[in-house]
Formats: sequence, structure tokens, C-alpha cells
Amino acid sequence: VLRAATRLEGRWEEIYRPEFRKARQRLAAQGEDPDQRLLTAMREHLVRSLFERCVTASSPVLRQPLVVQRRMIDPIAAIVRGPVYGGQYESPPPAALAKSGVTPLVTQTMDRPLVFLDTSNQPNFADTLDGTGFLNRLEAEWVAKAARIWDRELAARGERDVTASVLTFYKAQVRQIRRELGHPRYPGFRVLRFQTVDAIDRLQGQESDLVFLSFCRTRRGRPPEDFGLWLQDLRRLNVACTRARRALVLVGHRRTLSRLSGVAEAKPFYDNLFRILDDRPDVARVMSDLRTAR
Repeated sequence: VLRAATRLEGRWEEIYRPEFRKARQRLAAQGEDPDQRLLTAMREHLVRSLFERCVTASSPVLRQPLVVQRRMIDPIAAIVRGPVYGGQYESPPPAALAKSGVTPLVTQTMDRPLVFLDTSNQPNFADTLDGTGFLNRLEAEWVAKAARIWDRELAARGERDVTASVLTFYKAQVRQIRRELGHPRYPGFRVLRFQTVDAIDRLQGQESDLVFLSFCRTRRGRPPEDFGLWLQDLRRLNVACTRARRALVLVGHRRTLSRLSGVAEAKPFYDNLFRILDDRPDVARVMSDLRTAR
């Protein structure tokens, strides 16, 4: 609405005010609340996308849901399949994905394509307030160390040009991670090609072979309902996880994440995530101490 208002500047008196007055008078004569009706119309055309309006208005026989994804390995798709898509998010067989280069990416240390680096048992796990945002130094250090492990072990077996991104929910955490990685040149990395090191909301649809996601926020004991609401935004969680094509590394405080309770839709997401981590050792691994990794 603000962007639209800015574009109207200088043209309102000449073009739009007379038309607005006519529309308001016409609606009032029809017995409607003109302000409510006009605001509803503005919302319809400024907020709802043209695609959404076309789908809603079209006949059901013209609609076909796209339920098969071919962008990522199935263990990553499984994170969002139930909580986000209600089960309608299928993956082709691994051999079919492999034809497009979508295969699990693992190394000697990171030997599963889905890794959760759990800071719960570390004495310095806590986040800190930075201005109006939050940062977590331990998670930033672990992201950088894990990235260097990936890079070193991929280089040792001759891999080249693996795309990577690092995502988080808070701008202060972005700055901390960038410092740890050596943004913008990323010195010392021979294989990983960093495409994005930024907040999730800044993404424009990019995908990477390898994605690191830092949750940042922590809490001793049970967090209140209004704690870490961005971490409970299903849209952000979906976007962050599905940017990864071949491997996903999650860095966070499991005790905090498993106790979030402010948004009803978020609990099934985290329940499903930790179920995969605990019950699928063939594709997932939890690491509780990265200091012992070389």
C-alpha cells in the first residue's frame, strides 16, 4: 500500500481524487459502507497476486496440483512434506533425480545429507541481543567450522564448484556469520561457492547444493508463547529448508526448538523434523559437539 501511495504522489489530485469521489458516492448510494468496500478492493488488487486470483476464479477442471518435486533429494523434501504440504509433495525415485544431478552430498565427517548441529549441551549456547536483533556467536562459529570441513573433505576427493548458501532469521546473525566466513571473498574456500549468506526474507528463489541454516535463538527452560515467532513462521521455515538441493545442515538449540509453542502450525514442523533426525539414521545425523571434528 505504501509503495502504491508513493507512485500516486503528484497524480492524486489530477487523476485519482475525482474517480475516488465518484466511486465512494456510488457505493454509498447502493447502501454499502464505501470505506470498507474500497479497502477490500484495494487489498484484493494490491495484496493478492494475479496468479492467486486466476486460480480462485477458474473452473476446477482447469486446475492441476503440482505434487511432484524434482529440485532436492527426498530426505530434505520429507521435512516439509507433511507439515507444509499435507503429504502432497512427492519425490521421484533417486535414480530419476540423479539424472538431473540431484544426489546426496556427503563427506567423511558429514556422512549424512541431513545434519543437525545441536548446541544444547554447550556451556556458551546462548544468543545475545544486538541492537533490536539477535546473534549467536557459537552457532556462527559452528557454521563456519562445518563449512570448512565440507570444503576440505570435498576438495580431498576432487570435487569442484559446489554451490552453498547460509541462511538465518536475523540480520545481526547474518553479519556475525559473514565475519566468521570472511565475507565477501571467503578466503580459504576451494570448493564451496557461496551464493547467498543472508536473512531468509532476502531470498529471491535461489537454490544451492548445500545449505546451512542457523536458528540463532535459545532459551533456558520452556520459552513463552511469544518467543522466537520468526522461528515459528511456517513460510520462512519452508523457504529455508527447500533451498537445499543435495545437503542441509541445521544449526540450533534443540531444547529450545522442540519447546516452541506460540504458533500451532510450527509444532508439527519441528515434531516431524526431529522424528526424521531420530528415526532415519540412514539419511540424518545429529552432532552435539563440533569441537571434536577435525
